[in-house]
Amino acid sequence: MNVETPTSSGELSEALSVATEVALEAGALLREALYAGATVSEVEANGEVHALADLKAERLIRARLMARFPAWGMRSEEEPELNRPPEDERQRFWLVDPNDGTSAFVKGERGASVSIALIENGAPALGVIYAYMGLDDRGDLFTWARGCGPLCRNGAPLDPPSRWAERWEDVTVFVSNSADSIAQAYRDALQGARFRVAPGVAYRLALAASGEGDLATSLAGPRDFDYAAGHALLIGAGGRFVDERGRDVTYHPSRPERLGFGLGGAPGHVGRVLDLDWSAVLRREGQQRHGLRRPRHADLCSEPDLLTKALGAWWGWHLGWALGAGDEPSQLEASIEALCNPQRLTRAELMRLEARISQVGGDAELNAQVRWALSQEDASAWRALEGHPLAILIGQLAQGAPLSSGQEGSPYTRSACCLRLAQLGTSMRSTCSDGGRSWPQRLIGALLSYRDGDPSAWGSDSARLLEAWLTHLTHPGSSETGGADGVH
Repeated sequence: MNVETPTSSGELSEALSVATEVALEAGALLREALYAGATVSEVEANGEVHALADLKAERLIRARLMARFPAWGMRSEEEPELNRPPEDERQRFWLVDPNDGTSAFVKGERGASVSIALIENGAPALGVIYAYMGLDDRGDLFTWARGCGPLCRNGAPLDPPSRWAERWEDVTVFVSNSADSIAQAYRDALQGARFRVAPGVAYRLALAASGEGDLATSLAGPRDFDYAAGHALLIGAGGRFVDERGRDVTYHPSRPERLGFGLGGAPGHVGRVLDLDWSAVLRREGQQRHGLRRPRHADLCSEPDLLTKALGAWWGWHLGWALGAGDEPSQLEASIEALCNPQRLTRAELMRLEARISQVGGDAELNAQVRWALSQEDASAWRALEGHPLAILIGQLAQGAPLSSGQEGSPYTRSACCLRLAQLGTSMRSTCSDGGRSWPQRLIGALLSYRDGDPSAWGSDSARLLEAWLTHLTHPGSSETGGADGVH
């Protein structure tokens, strides 16, 4: 790679600013389309889904980038006839996927992202990934450019890659959101590591680069549009991205590339993933049917502040449940205090808490009760939950009422400690790194990747359940319920 000059550094800084700005605009366009009920324009013979909103987003991105950097080339997905090679000596060109994760997007599922990369002399020099709905409508933004400072998430510099797990049994691998339908095949393939699902390889790579997990995979022939920006973010984090043979990936200005597998993340673990046996996963053996609630546009909660607070409460309750398993009151209190002051957690303490959460999971009984209630058409199904402390708390959030505990007795009981963390969670932004007082993402990640026992006990469905519950509380009877008999 060429040694940077002050001029090239300044250009990359400006390019990062422009790419970030247009990614946010394209994300807003796609978010609006999702709430309106995104429609599919065509399904190609190879099964790739395209939405009408993808084309609008791409045209916005192309117009903005080409107007500002006319000598740089561009390759994007939706209108290949408009792609052009670079004209400058550094062979710089943009690689753009306007909506990575379209198939999840058209179903009403969160997690798709705008992905913009800049390639220079065959290697990524800049990456912007914006999961415009993330876990709530604030979205999740990842940015990096060579020589322009550290990898950032939502504007905040991220910790160094020491946050990646050292032991294989502590590793979390981000995989396709279809994995819960063949959870046992993934568990067998990963030989003791955990997995967490997320739609779109771009967002998976961004989450691995951020340290929320350790590795990300795409086993379905990813294209360079899909992974280039994530590759850039991994470079910024000190990670690695390779193909199915373990070769470092390069890029061509006019020849699209498609890998067999794409694997990225912590350098010390990438090699092991290459040696794993993925044959049962690729054959989709042991396909299971679990009660995962289908994503539906009608369940989307368009009040980001409410959804963020409710997610914090939901996670707080279940984190308390996991940390309180088998502990004496004094030990439970120590764990709660650690989460009340997350900025003081040492790496060793973080890994200890993460291990506990990944071994125990959350309150499976509550999770099952909410899932069952949402699957019933009769509103009386909610009566069994009416007196639950977390149900009271989330109901208060939905109504904008002052928070009260609804819980009597010793403050050191497991239930009381769970409620304490749930109340704390309403004011702690656990959904993104904003440089403030928030729970470490790895702890939330351990909860979302818990799959002992019933593979659908947690997994990707927990946030979807909560969003549907909020919709029921704020707009009772506004939409049909049910649809929990399959995985999508």
